[in-house]
Amino acid sequence: MKHLPLFFDLVGRRVVVVGEGAAADRRADLVRSAGADVQRIVSPTVQASDFRGATAAFIATGDADRDAAAQRAAKSAGVPMNVADRPALCDFILPAIVDRDEIVVAVSTGGASPTLATVLRGRIEAALPERLGAVARLAATFRAQVNALITEPARRRAFFRRLVEGPAARLALAGDDAGARRAALGELDAARRHMAPTGIAHIVGAGPGDPDLLTLRAAQLLQEADAILHDDLVPPAILARARRDAQRSGDARHDGDRQAGVAQGFDLLAAAAEYEGIARLQPHDRLAGAHTAHKFGIDVGLRPARTPLALADGQKL
Repeated sequence: MKHLPLFFDLVGRRVVVVGEGAAADRRADLVRSAGADVQRIVSPTVQASDFRGATAAFIATGDADRDAAAQRAAKSAGVPMNVADRPALCDFILPAIVDRDEIVVAVSTGGASPTLATVLRGRIEAALPERLGAVARLAATFRAQVNALITEPARRRAFFRRLVEGPAARLALAGDDAGARRAALGELDAARRHMAPTGIAHIVGAGPGDPDLLTLRAAQLLQEADAILHDDLVPPAILARARRDAQRSGDARHDGDRQAGVAQGFDLLAAAAEYEGIARLQPHDRLAGAHTAHKFGIDVGLRPARTPLALADGQKL
């Protein structure tokens, strides 16, 4: 990762925009939309004093010499700056942005290909509903109540997953905010009366070790799982697709014999008593452990990976 993505609160903070024309106007409009106090400088000469006290600076004069001079002035004032179309002069770069109110997605190629970033933004724009920010606001409304009511982190995550994917979220996306709140209150009341559930385990096939061959559902399950069980045949590239805060447990038992499968089934049993969502990563697509877990009443989902052979045979993504 060449650049670290960070989101700054610019409300009420001074941001300097140097230059005039379309590029400077776009940058001024962008930071103003985030609540910044925008100071425009169109003078052909700028000094370090023009930048002192500013949170950030955007330079877009369209002239190489003027851009370089303004960059030096901002640097001497200790203000981080972005220079339009001159990545070598930038302290930070501007990503392609998908804005859904509270939900903001930033896509960057590190300056390598702004066109590619724009294409990716278009794909993400098409995938995210216009009212997705309403779902985020709904979750924020109930955050304090949920945190006070549900103290176990795994159960709390499961509640919020239901909230943002279930009936309340669908009502919010449809524009029925009052109905969404009523549905969320119903979910909260159900959680108040709910005993800790037995977890559900998903056995996820890691395929030949290429993370791009995970199915979309398998990748989603790795992101949702509270605990990841795996053996040492599963490569790090696959494990990297799991949620960062998921509990991980690895061992050297492989699934090539019956005893190992029984042992892995009991691993699922132990994890299901503690977590709501468990993913057991299996090298290749062997599904050891499922029979043992089923025997003891654990709901187990099987998620094989795609393989190059299956894809060549026309398997859908």
